[in-house]
Amino acid sequence: MNKLQINKLNIEDIPTLHDFTDGIYVRTIELKAGTLAIGEHHKEPHIFQLISGSLRLYDGSKVYEIKAPYISEASLGRKVVYCLEDCIIQNIHKNHNNTRNIDELYNKYIDKDKELLLEDSSIKLLIGE
Repeated sequence: MNKLQINKLNIEDIPTLHDFTDGIYVRTIELKAGTLAIGEHHKEPHIFQLISGSLRLYDGSKVYEIKAPYISEASLGRKVVYCLEDCIIQNIHKNHNNTRNIDELYNKYIDKDKELLLEDSSIKLLIGE
């Protein structure tokens, strides 16, 4: 798969469910098998949880194959996943001031100025080519 082919892929925003409890903000997404999803560049550590399904995750240096149920502390930076099965994924963040303003939370946790640098070889590892 080369850059030209990647640019021809269907690009969609992924619907996100936002949940809140005292001091905690949870983002949940559902992805279909065969989806290649490029995550946001996170500025702070958080909890990554795979509720169901299986996927390959690229963290910028290595590809991991993960099967639900799975939970870990996610490192800073951007992740890319390729879903081997339908998946439900959660990111769980601290929310000290209990805001429910999604734009405010996005600006706090996401570095939208970071570019994605992904080599063809990394994509091939993710999708199994």
